[in-house]
Amino acid sequence: MREDADRCPNALGAKFNQAGPDLRITTARKEFVGDITVRNVHAAAYAGQGPEQAFAELSATKQREYGDICAGIELVTLAALSHGHMAPPLVELLSAAAQASDRDAATLIDRMATVIALQSGAIRLGAEKAAGFAPPTASIWHATEARETMASTAAWLLASLEEKDAAVSRSATPDPDLAR
Repeated sequence: MREDADRCPNALGAKFNQAGPDLRITTARKEFVGDITVRNVHAAAYAGQGPEQAFAELSATKQREYGDICAGIELVTLAALSHGHMAPPLVELLSAAAQASDRDAATLIDRMATVIALQSGAIRLGAEKAAGFAPPTASIWHATEARETMASTAAWLLASLEEKDAAVSRSATPDPDLAR
């Protein structure tokens, strides 16, 4: 949205938060902007808050923050909790992306949940280390594991894309044996 501020009449003169809607997604059926947010439900401020309550509160907060600049286009909060639990809109988006690219949705969703949990843990341990609460070796080990998991997930997604592209390319290439 920030890049579109000079062209979007809804954004003219709007005060943008440092972060904002993170994605603009256009499909054959609809266009929307999505804001990705992760909540640490273990923080004292959210004690006793269940996933549904957290997701509803996050969505309401994003609507208050960005609703005016997103007028005329749907704003979807793509929320997750720090242990990897994802809100239905994020699960639906990942499922649609998997379906559109002939990937297994359950595998993609599981991998994304793992990446969210590991990255959240690495961030939390890094903050604890900076505050002097955690030994540096624990933070380094978890951050390395999170980075490796994210790299593995990215490699898996790229390999899946390449396999699909190769299959499409092979099916579009005439078979010389059939021409005889």
